[in-house]
Amino acid sequence: MAAEHVAENSPLAIDGRAITGTTATSKDGKIIECEQGEGA
Repeated sequence: MAAEHVAENSPLAIDGRAITGTTATSKDGKIIECEQGEGA
C-alpha cells in the first residue's frame, strides 16, 4: 500500500484530509494512523 497516495485514492477527502478507515492524510502531508479512521 502506498501511503503517499492515500489522499489521491481516498473516496472521501475533507479539507485536504483523506479518510480511508484506518489511515488519514493530514493537509500537512503527514500520514496519521487512527483506529477510529478519523483525521486528526
